[in-house]
Amino acid sequence: MPIVDNEPGALPLAQSDVHTWLQGNLVNARGPSADLWVYWGPTDGSTDVAAWATNHYFGNVTNGAYPHLIGPLGVRTTYYYRYRGSNTYGVGWADS
Repeated sequence: MPIVDNEPGALPLAQSDVHTWLQGNLVNARGPSADLWVYWGPTDGSTDVAAWATNHYFGNVTNGAYPHLIGPLGVRTTYYYRYRGSNTYGVGWADS
């Protein structure tokens, strides 16, 4: 299964901004490539794709960093996110 992570974490653009960059990496596709998504929302959907409020599909990609800009976000709202990789070898989720 692909190995993905959420390192180095979400990066706010500015303290007053309502946008942020989600940071994630396809560390090891365990094959030539993997389909890569990032999921986010006000609740942690864990590894259930239907439990997440929003997602973005990066496509079938190779190992590397895949940041994604999201917003506008709610003020004083905690958001969660996880990256997910999938190919013929299985499905891998980043830790929360």
